[in-house]
Amino acid sequence: MIHPSVLRLELAVVGLMLAVLLGDAFARKASRRYWGAAVAAALLALAGYAAAGAGILPNASARVFTAEGGFLVDAFALWVKVFALVATAVCVLLTSRTPGEDAPGFAEQVVLQLGVGLGMMVLGSARDLISFYVSLELMAIGLYLLVAWRKEDPLSLEAGVKYLVYGAMASAILLYGMALVYGAAGSLEFGIIRQAAATRSDSIVLLAGFALLLAGLGFKVSAVPFHWWTPDAYEGAPVPSMAALSLLSKPAGFIILARLLFDVFWPLHAMWQGPVAWAGAATLLWGGLGGLSQTNLKRLLAYSGISHSGFMLLALASPTRSGVAAMLYYLLAYLLSAGLVFTAMCGAAGPGARYDLRDLSGLGRKSPWLAGALLLGLFGLGGIPPLAGFFGKLLVIRCVVSESGWGFAAAAVGGAVGSLYYYLVVVKAALSPEENGAPPIAPVGRSLRALTAALAFGLLLVGAWPASVWGALRNAAEALCQ
Repeated sequence: MIHPSVLRLELAVVGLMLAVLLGDAFARKASRRYWGAAVAAALLALAGYAAAGAGILPNASARVFTAEGGFLVDAFALWVKVFALVATAVCVLLTSRTPGEDAPGFAEQVVLQLGVGLGMMVLGSARDLISFYVSLELMAIGLYLLVAWRKEDPLSLEAGVKYLVYGAMASAILLYGMALVYGAAGSLEFGIIRQAAATRSDSIVLLAGFALLLAGLGFKVSAVPFHWWTPDAYEGAPVPSMAALSLLSKPAGFIILARLLFDVFWPLHAMWQGPVAWAGAATLLWGGLGGLSQTNLKRLLAYSGISHSGFMLLALASPTRSGVAAMLYYLLAYLLSAGLVFTAMCGAAGPGARYDLRDLSGLGRKSPWLAGALLLGLFGLGGIPPLAGFFGKLLVIRCVVSESGWGFAAAAVGGAVGSLYYYLVVVKAALSPEENGAPPIAPVGRSLRALTAALAFGLLLVGAWPASVWGALRNAAEALCQ
């Protein structure tokens, strides 16, 4: 039996999707200029309601089930919902700024973004393989369309096709792994699969299915050697779609990866810890070094995202609650830092811009506000104190030293130094004198200023005062590792 009260947040997002569609059909054109801000405000209000417990959990250690145990709400699931709602609000505001509310397809883009956010919210509460797969594909379908949204741009269409092909391959691998796990455990429910992992840890079928699940999720999080689609997809995608890939798709992959590793397949932690650590180190080094030769900001940020995936994999390779909490903190720091960079990109160029580094020349003079947002976001990604990115990297390296050894910690430091170098290349380009042919920029609107100020304040607050969120992150990690 399904209890709607447990699904109130998801139902509210569905209602918001319907409201946007109906508004697009019947509202006056003059009112559409406020849609982006209104939708974002509704999402942030829901995020605040979820952070307060959404009237579902009486305390941090409580767990509420519905749908015959297939849907769980606990502190970890609520944290995922808050993250998804905030990230979706950022993407909606970026969409409002980039094509404009009056441009064709604005409402459809917002609905697709809400659908991607809804998929992540359900994913955080999934307690069986079916709900896990359906929610993951709900996100993927929307992202396929968003990446290829500029149908008049061959680069965008190419990116959409590549992402679709790689995504279909990842889905096929996931389905095959799920079939093997189901054959070995005799159930799709996570609790029964965990019992099978504890009692039949030598089952070749179960281990093969688990390995395929990890490989399929490796595509989602851009882990080496499943990362090849990332630079091309980022380069061709519009900036709001690129933001959805970074702020929703990648975190969703890590959320379900944490659920599988620390809950479902926890009895096998002695087997998966080493491979996950090696994958994290390889991913971090590839992302840190691969971006050094890039001259396009979008491709550079793709390699940056790969590097950050390596950091989060190293956090998950530490089979402790501290590792999970460090990964969650890192995701929050990444949301704030990358959100600032995407916001600056939306303001610094038009929808069809290629974002070559030379196009950023003179940004510091033309718009100090956007240049400051870009620099602050890049410093957050690079881990410059006192920003949240620094504390996130420090937490991960501390977990790596205690659980995986100094070799992996050295890889983490090396990858971080490499990525910091190409962040400084972007900073140099933005602060350099304006070159001939550099595109002009439009005035920064109120919504963009508000978004920039909110993300910058959050980045500084979470970095300078990590205790403001650390308690909630520890509660989420405790709920996951029960």
